Order: sequence, then structure tokens, then C-alpha cells
Amino acid sequence: MRAGQVAAAMGLADSAAKREGLRSKLKRLVERGWAVEDGPGLFALCGPVAREIAGQPGGPAGGAGGITSSPAG
Repeated sequence: MRAGQVAAAMGLADSAAKREGLRSKLKRLVERGWAVEDGPGLFALCGPVAREIAGQPGGPAGGAGGITSSPAG
């Protein structure tokens, strides 16, 4: 998803300032291993985090509840 799409999904105003702030936060999530940037400006959750949110086993906490640490370690 692009930052503007994420902002809309979160119910934020679709302004350039909100998109840029959100894009910066998404880049930090990529650096920390929580998200991936599939292409310039295209963000997605990394596999283990997506499975954890979906409630499937095999996530960083073994599917036992909330996310407790980054998927990278």
C-alpha cells in the first residue's frame, strides 16, 4: 500500500503533511523489520508480522497473542 492508502485506511486526512509523516514512520518500520518496501513507496507488512496479526501460528510470538518483539529479533 502507498502512504496515502494507509492514511485513508486509518481515517486520517488526505493531506501532503499527513502522507509525508506516515511515509517516514513506514520507512522506520522497514528499518526495524516490521514492514517491507516492495518498491518505491509501496509498503507491506513482513510475513511473520502479517501472520501474527491474522492470528495464524508461526509469527514472532508463535501466534500466542500480541506482538512482543520485532520479527528480526
